Amino acid sequence: MAASRFNHSFSASCFGDKRSASRKRECHCRQFNLLVTFLVVDSGRKTSEDRVVRFPIIPVTYFSDQKKPNQQVMKPIHSFSKVALCAAISILFAFGALAAEEKTFKKIFNGKDLSGWEGLPQFWSVQNGAITGKTDDDNVVDPNTFIVWQGGEVADFVLRLKFKIVGNNDDGWANSGIQYRAKVLDKATFSVGGYQADFEAGTKYSGILYEERGRGILALRGQKAEVHPIPEGKKKPEIKVTGSVGDSDEIQAAIKQGDWNDYRIVARGNRLMHFINGHKAVDVTDMDAAKAAKSGILALQLHKGKNMTVQFKNIRLRQ
Repeated sequence: MAASRFNHSFSASCFGDKRSASRKRECHCRQFNLLVTFLVVDSGRKTSEDRVVRFPIIPVTYFSDQKKPNQQVMKPIHSFSKVALCAAISILFAFGALAAEEKTFKKIFNGKDLSGWEGLPQFWSVQNGAITGKTDDDNVVDPNTFIVWQGGEVADFVLRLKFKIVGNNDDGWANSGIQYRAKVLDKATFSVGGYQADFEAGTKYSGILYEERGRGILALRGQKAEVHPIPEGKKKPEIKVTGSVGDSDEIQAAIKQGDWNDYRIVARGNRLMHFINGHKAVDVTDMDAAKAAKSGILALQLHKGKNMTVQFKNIRLRQ
C-alpha cells in the first residue's frame, strides 16, 4: 500500500509539474519527507493516522543550487537524477525506521516448539516453523478450541504475525482468529471468549472485529464504528458506523488465499484496529464501559466444523 501511494504522488507532483525548476526541486524533497512519514505510520508505530512521527531528513537546501549564506553551492544535477536520489535515500531512511521499529517488538513464539503456549496437544503442533492447528476426520474439535500464550495478560499493545489458513474439505471452508484481551472460559476444552481479529479461507469475515462468546460481530471489514451498550430489551449492542477505513472488496482482494498474510492488531484504551497486509480493516471504539475488555490473554483459534489447517508464525508483541 505504501509503495503504490508513493508512486502516484511522485508521478503527479514531480514529473507532471509545470512549475519552475526551483519549485520542482522543492517538490522532490517534500515528496521524500512524505514517503518516510507514510511508511512510519503504516508500520504501526502510531495508533492514529492523525498523529505522525517524522524522522530527520536531509534539508531541502542539500538538493538546491541556489546559493544561501555560509552554504556551499552544489553543482546542479539533472532533474530526473534528483528524483532518483531522493527516492533512493528515502528508501534507506524508511528501512532504517522499520528496522528500529522492529527492535521494539518481542518475539513470543520461538519457531521450534510450543514453549510458552498451551492448548490441547491433539490439535496443536509446530510444523515448518509455524504454530499449526489441524482437524481431520479422526481429530474433530467441538467447541472452538484455542492455544493460549502463557506470557501474561495484555492491555495496550501492538501484535504482529503471519497467518495461513486452508480448508481441507470439498468447499474449502475454514475460519480462525486471533483472540486478545480475552479470557479462558473452560480449561478442559481451552474455550476462550473475548475480542477476535477474524480471518478465514473465504471472502466475508477476514479483518472483522468479532467478540467470541460475547456480543458477536462488532464491526464489519471496512468500517469505522462505535459500539454502544445493549439497549434495554435487546440482545445486541447498538453499533454506529461513523465512517470508512477502506473498501471491503479492495481489502479482501489484497489477502492471499491459501498463502501467508500479515496481520497487525493495535489496541489502545477502548480503540481497536485491525490491519491485513498493510490495509486497515476496521477501526472500532468500544463505548460500552461495562463490557469493553481492558486487558486479557492472547490466544489463537482452531474453529469447529469442517477439516482445516491454520498456521501462525513470526509472532511479535509490543506493550
